[in-house]
Amino acid sequence: MWSDFDRLFEGKRTGAVMSYEVFESLVSKIDPALLGRSGAVFYSGVEAFSRQSDLYILGLNPGGSLERHQHFTVERNIAHARAVPSHSAYESNDWESEHMQRRMRHLLHRLEKEFQLRAANIPASNLIFVRTPDEASLSSDKKTLIDECWPFHEGVIQRLGVRVVVALGQTAGASVRDRLGGPWTEAEGPYTEDNRRRWTSTSCVNRERGIGVVTLTHPSRADWTSTNSDPTDLVVNAIRRARAAKNG
Repeated sequence: MWSDFDRLFEGKRTGAVMSYEVFESLVSKIDPALLGRSGAVFYSGVEAFSRQSDLYILGLNPGGSLERHQHFTVERNIAHARAVPSHSAYESNDWESEHMQRRMRHLLHRLEKEFQLRAANIPASNLIFVRTPDEASLSSDKKTLIDECWPFHEGVIQRLGVRVVVALGQTAGASVRDRLGGPWTEAEGPYTEDNRRRWTSTSCVNRERGIGVVTLTHPSRADWTSTNSDPTDLVVNAIRRARAAKNG
């Protein structure tokens, strides 16, 4: 179906052979019942979801006004990922929450500086694809929606060789660890903000599966650009450990 795109897109880019085959195999794992709902799967394009990646970024679910975004369906998001194969929503999209976008860019720019990882090359998604104004609106549907979306994430982790999942917020982090299964041990001590809140971010590893989960304070609420509340060292350290283990 996508042979014309394949002919244009296949080839070597930064040492990786690009193809739509892996991307389409992941799309096939998306529950068709979700396609018409407001939401998003891909926060980066085919390029990020067609190559090996140490890192996978997962938010909980898309936010924003359902009325304003009613036409921005899961199906439309998939089409956009195909049409714009090299992009990062955190870099290129207009966000209602400028604070969150700025904080995500802080993490992404640090990863580019430390590892030469371009934002467009990092697979990023949501644990739940369906949009709600806030987490509370997920209500009793949360577990069912995670069940419906998890086959896609498991496919990403397996096909792309993911070794570090960065989860945005405690709910996403706990859910990812639960789905991947234990045992989990601390990879390093938690990062605690140096302020009155004392919110924490954590880094855990499942050595049996060879995968780590870094759970960060949510960037819609915590200012990662402040030196008093920047947990991004945990992500950098987790990638270094994963690469050392892979090469060792």
